[in-house]
Amino acid sequence: MKSFSNNKTLILIASIFMLITIFVVFFSVIVNQLDNTVLSHVFQLRNVNFTPIVIWVTDLLTPTNIVLTVTIMSMLIFLAKQSWVLSLWYAAVHIIGLLVINPGIKSMVSRTRPPVDFRLVHETSPSFPSGHSASVVLVTLMIVFALVVLFNLGKYKGILLTLAFALILFIGFSRLYLGVHYLTDVIAGYCVGLLCFGLGLKFYNHYI
Repeated sequence: MKSFSNNKTLILIASIFMLITIFVVFFSVIVNQLDNTVLSHVFQLRNVNFTPIVIWVTDLLTPTNIVLTVTIMSMLIFLAKQSWVLSLWYAAVHIIGLLVINPGIKSMVSRTRPPVDFRLVHETSPSFPSGHSASVVLVTLMIVFALVVLFNLGKYKGILLTLAFALILFIGFSRLYLGVHYLTDVIAGYCVGLLCFGLGLKFYNHYI
C-alpha cells in the first residue's frame, strides 16, 4: 500500500483531479452533456427491486456511520498499540479529508446537482466532488491499512482490498443510479479520497 504515498502517484492523482475540476468549471456545457449521457444510460438500469438495495448500501456512508466507524477503529488502534499518536493520526486523516478538504472544494466549485426530477433520494449540498465517493475510498482504504499493517493481517490483504474495491465501485455507481451526482463528481471524489489517504500514509511513514 506504500505505492499510494509515492510522490509520482500523488502527483498523478492530483493532476487528474485538477484536470476534471478545470473542465467542470470552465467547460461546463460540454462536461454536462457528457455527464447527462452517462446518467441516461445508468437510469435505464433502475429497477423497483434493486433500488432499495442501492439506497441501503449508499446509506452505509452516512456521516453518523462514518463517525462511528472511525471512532471504533481509532479506539481499537489505541487498545492494540497503546498509542494515542496512532489513534489520533487515524482520526485526523478522516477529519481533515472529509470535514475540511472535500467540503471546502464543494463550496469553492459550487456545482449544482442533477435536476431534482432525476433524484431518488434527497441531497442539498453542492455536487462536486462526491462526498460519498471520497468517503468510501478514504474510509475503506484506512480500514484495510489498519488491519493489514497495524493489526498484522497481511495474509488477508488481497481479500480486504478486493472487498474495498468492490464497495468503492458500488458506492460510485449508486450515486449515479440515485441521480444525485454526475460521473465527474464521482471520479473527482475518488481522487480526493485517494489523495487524502496517500498524504495520510506519507505522514505516517515519515513521522509515526
